[in-house]
Amino acid sequence: MVDVLSSPVGVSKRLDELVFDPLYIRNLDMTSITMKSFSDCIYSINNGYHLKRTFDTAAEAEASILDQWSKYYTNHTENGRMVYYRCNKAKLRGPQCSVSIYLLYHADHDKVTIYKTEAEHDHHVDKVRGIDENVKKCIEELFNDGIMKPKQIIRALQARKKYGSHKISLGGLEQWCENNQDIPTDENESFVVSYKILYNDEEYEDDEDVEDDGGN
Repeated sequence: MVDVLSSPVGVSKRLDELVFDPLYIRNLDMTSITMKSFSDCIYSINNGYHLKRTFDTAAEAEASILDQWSKYYTNHTENGRMVYYRCNKAKLRGPQCSVSIYLLYHADHDKVTIYKTEAEHDHHVDKVRGIDENVKKCIEELFNDGIMKPKQIIRALQARKKYGSHKISLGGLEQWCENNQDIPTDENESFVVSYKILYNDEEYEDDEDVEDDGGN
């Protein structure tokens, strides 16, 4: 925020320079410029911020801000304190997202107004560096199975990618058996003749034994 105190003629000339020189406006680093003359006329040029909502108290306004925003910097003006927030999906030290907000703590009353840009989010998701978490878990499982050499790990990961995990739940096994009961036309393909899956606290009963007991 920049306050210019001068004669009305000087203020008018300065305003014309800002209005008719768009290149100069684009190169300004500040978000808002306020120029005040002796007649207390205030001219504001806002860089794409639009009123979003006004709250009765500062606590209500601050509570409405989601975790998406991080405090960036503060400007003190005659209209009140302006606290700017940036989109925290972008790194602090790097290109910032075009979307931002600021809270105006009015100097003449307790209300707080939130202003927001109309731009779209343009932050970029950082690429994963190092080993992906899922791959790390697979490598840990391989270590636990005794596969520790780099070439062995690579072969095991390639095989897992091609054939899937070597571990399967009982529910998954039952579903697989159910899906592979039909006799295939290719004699080299496997299929399930019969199956019985025992879950916890279940005892195995042979179908032949059940028939014999029923016959006695």
